[in-house]
Amino acid sequence: MMTNTGLLENPHDRDRIIRLLVKYGADLNCRSITREKPLDTLVNSMTHDIGKHGTVKYDQDCFKEEVDLSLLNLFICGGSDLCPIKKLKKDTLSLLKKCNSKWSENLIEGSMDHSYRSVLLTLLQTGLLKTAEYLIRSGWQVERERWFSGLKIAKLKMSRFEICEDYRKPDIRDATDLFQNFIDSVNTGPKPLSIVCRKKIRQQLVKASRGSEIETKINLLPIPAKIKSFLALKDFRPDTEVIKFGDIERYN
Repeated sequence: MMTNTGLLENPHDRDRIIRLLVKYGADLNCRSITREKPLDTLVNSMTHDIGKHGTVKYDQDCFKEEVDLSLLNLFICGGSDLCPIKKLKKDTLSLLKKCNSKWSENLIEGSMDHSYRSVLLTLLQTGLLKTAEYLIRSGWQVERERWFSGLKIAKLKMSRFEICEDYRKPDIRDATDLFQNFIDSVNTGPKPLSIVCRKKIRQQLVKASRGSEIETKINLLPIPAKIKSFLALKDFRPDTEVIKFGDIERYN
């Protein structure tokens, strides 16, 4: 069953379909008409599932939900383009809307609400700080995120989620200082040679694979395991992350 956002309602069906598509060579960087990549759509579906399809537990005086990151890791390690979406120009949007095709109009309207949200910003506002850190360490192009410069994580507007029939926001107070120190240490200038080489090698592998996942190809290379792990972006990779939710949000 599909929702009005175009997402499969059942996350287990979605998980199985995505894994099959990746296994049989789907292009991880194939863009939609509004320039969304599979990674953007996946993160949208992950946030859509929070509080609805995940298992929420009450522990130590607060609600918590453990988020499975295996699909996200599959995309990142597999060769997804780690950069934010570039907005469509107004004249391009106008041209698309002149197509007089109900299909194309519905496709544009249905995805515009999600298209320009940064994957990195979405992860932060969802409370997935460890995942956001892994994304940055894996090469996310923070220099193309205008909001990133001077970011104060303690002042970041968090997303609301319906948890046990009440709206709550992720509570990141325990991790704020540590993550702020990490952000402040991020170098948006020239990268170390090892990082530049890794990026170039991965880009060539993606090109040679015509967009299909490259992690299995890296695992077949006759190189030491430590270098394989570095090339495949497995360092610092979290398998799951727990979101801690704060008090009930009241609407005025």
